Amino acid sequence: MNALVTGATGLLGSHLIFHLISNKFNVTALYRTELKKRHVKTIFKYYTQQSDALLNKINWVKLDLLHYDDLEQVIIGQDVIFHLAAKVSFSPTDTKEIVWYNKQITDNLVNALLVANPNALLIHCSSIAALGRSENHSQLIDETTQWVDSPSNTAYAISKFQSELAVWRGAEEGLKASVVNPGIIIGPGFWEEGSGKLFSLLYRGFKFYSTGYNGFVDVNDVAKAMKMLANRQLVGKKYILVENNYSYKQIFDWICEAMAVEKPSIEIKPWMAEIFWRLEALRGLVMKKEPFITKELAKSATNKSLYNGLKITAETDFTYTSLQNNIARYAKFYQSDRI
Repeated sequence: MNALVTGATGLLGSHLIFHLISNKFNVTALYRTELKKRHVKTIFKYYTQQSDALLNKINWVKLDLLHYDDLEQVIIGQDVIFHLAAKVSFSPTDTKEIVWYNKQITDNLVNALLVANPNALLIHCSSIAALGRSENHSQLIDETTQWVDSPSNTAYAISKFQSELAVWRGAEEGLKASVVNPGIIIGPGFWEEGSGKLFSLLYRGFKFYSTGYNGFVDVNDVAKAMKMLANRQLVGKKYILVENNYSYKQIFDWICEAMAVEKPSIEIKPWMAEIFWRLEALRGLVMKKEPFITKELAKSATNKSLYNGLKITAETDFTYTSLQNNIARYAKFYQSDRI
């Protein structure tokens, strides 16, 4: 099966490529800079001693998803397109760009498929951020929960919601498509960005934790779920991918236990989070760097959002793996990378 992957050099993209190549897919991977391709090599080495042989099977294509004509050409002959590409930022200065860019590249892909390859299957990676909110924090959010416009919605959430709408618009016009909404993805190899930064922060003695809840999932589970959708040619499906709901404290504790370092001991209260993001914003202005803690991140750290990721297990033979066990394995990867 011929597969095209956008966002191929990210955490999920690099893992998805590994699973596809390992299962005899012919993979075309889109990238923007040579520098980011090194992440894929790192990921492959975690899981196999034959990494070079597998890496040589990837057809790398340098392409900007905003260039519609180039996109139209590269999708010809593909059986399945995995759309993972998206800009991620919680900085308020990037709000308009994030919403516009993520929606635009998805529109481009959908339109190109309708014109140049209408028989291909599009598997779009969205996010739980694109789902609606539960009025009752004890109520599980599922695939039927309706989106509600709110000042609390981040630019990233809005962009993913609008991107999903673009996919379903394409489906109404005849495109074969399915969508997955992963929770917070935990995985190795990207130790200074996203959820991977938790490992490096906690190893260095980060002292704070929050009692907020969220849905979490292992990166390999997401990759396997997307591969399963392609193998079974499932169309018109929408699946939340969440192994379970955990407090941030629980995730922090598991990481610390696995690395044998001291657990955070200071609870971040909502009022403390408000101070932190303001101080970080000031530091970002002075240092001319994107703040690590933003207003949106501070709010999400103290929110309690619960998700139901069991629809996919009820309708298919897919099963989740233990996030706690996977965190223990990734902690070893982190410590090995430090040597």
